[in-house]
Parts: sequence; structure tokens; C-alpha cells
Amino acid sequence: MSHNQKKMDATPAKMIGLAALALLLCIAPAEAALAEPKLLMLAREYFNGKKETKFTGASRVGEKFFLGVATGDPNKFSDSSGEPNDFANVAKWPAVKADWIFWLCTDPDASKLVPTTGVNVSGARIEGTLYLQNVHVPFGVSLEKCAFTEDLFL
Repeated sequence: MSHNQKKMDATPAKMIGLAALALLLCIAPAEAALAEPKLLMLAREYFNGKKETKFTGASRVGEKFFLGVATGDPNKFSDSSGEPNDFANVAKWPAVKADWIFWLCTDPDASKLVPTTGVNVSGARIEGTLYLQNVHVPFGVSLEKCAFTEDLFL
């Protein structure tokens, strides 16, 4: 076998290796995208006792809320028709717990996972007293077209 034949034999093996590496590089980001955000898992652990325990029942809104915060997507809640919520039916609006917002703003581990887009909620019922007076919040908090069931202290 000549020296040139050896080079040609090695070329397909190298090409297969490079193709496998390229495939791995394509798959790894896709798998990472499927992973749940660390903020969502931290919230589950804090409020539900385990990071695997999802928010369920009436509080399944928590999954949407924390996922929206973690990914920087605004949490826009509306009725089932997609229309903005009617203030005459506040009791039927999705409920975001004031404790969730307070925790994001005051827990150091949670706060550092909130992106620069901050916490953005629109069209939700904020349940409970939201006490942020004298709290240094390192990101923006926008609660647009929300109804509060209790007091708000800023």
C-alpha cells in the first residue's frame, strides 16, 4: 500500500469523526433548550418541597409565571377566548401569588436568576399582600392591568 493510499483511507474515518462531532454539537443545544430553567426548579423546590413537583391545580399558573420570568417572556394572562380579562370578573382571573413575586425580589438565589427583563405580568389577579417597601429589587417589576386582592406596599 502506498503512502497516498493510507492518507485516502484515513480521510473517510476523519470525515465520519467530524460528522459525529457536528451531530453532537447540534444535539447538545437542542437538549439544553428542553431542560427546565433553573429558576423554575428552584421555585418548585421552595414552594412545593421538590424541584420535580410541578405547580398543579389552581396554582399551575405558577408553572407559566416562573417559566415566563426565567425566559424573559411577559406573563400575559387572558380569558379562554384570548381577550383581555374583564375587571367585572376578577375572581375568575388567573391567580399569581404575591409570595412568588416577593420571593423573586428578596431571595438572593432566585434574584440572580431573573433576567434583565425582570418580572412582567399582565391581566392577573395578585393574591395576597405584596410587601416590597424598603426592598432593593435588582430588576424591573411590571404588573400591568392586574387586580390586587390585598394591600400593595412599595
